[in-house]
Amino acid sequence: MGLTMAFGCASLFWSSYVNDETIDTYISTSAVAYLGAVQTGLTTLLAIPAAWFSARFGKVWILALGSLSYICLGGAYVIWTNKELGHWSSMVPLAIMYGLGRITFENSAKAIYADMFSDTRAMAFASLNFVSGFCSSIFAYLLAGGIDNGEIFVKLK
Repeated sequence: MGLTMAFGCASLFWSSYVNDETIDTYISTSAVAYLGAVQTGLTTLLAIPAAWFSARFGKVWILALGSLSYICLGGAYVIWTNKELGHWSSMVPLAIMYGLGRITFENSAKAIYADMFSDTRAMAFASLNFVSGFCSSIFAYLLAGGIDNGEIFVKLK
């Protein structure tokens, strides 16, 4: 469930904050599409090798890779500013990190839900989508500025 929550936050973070505040602002509007293609293409190209690796060595290694990818993506924004990250040389590796995290969610995390809830798969995937969407909603609220009195305020730089 943790990776599902991380995916919800990371997908919102990439699609709203990174695309708007970093890529569009410091590289170009067309770079948003190019970098989106990088992470989507990577997810597509690595789906079969990731499934093979997961079947051979266990899902835990793929899940660890995805978790590490999300940590790297978020960590980059904790360490550096949008302006410092707003270059092809930093955004391509971050798009790859997001793509690796996404492949983990799209393949291994969903497979775990299918294994755990083999009798009630429809309910399992509804739960998975609910958790991901709920975390995206909460993170969007916090990213936008949180509560007015400033007690909960996550807005980045």
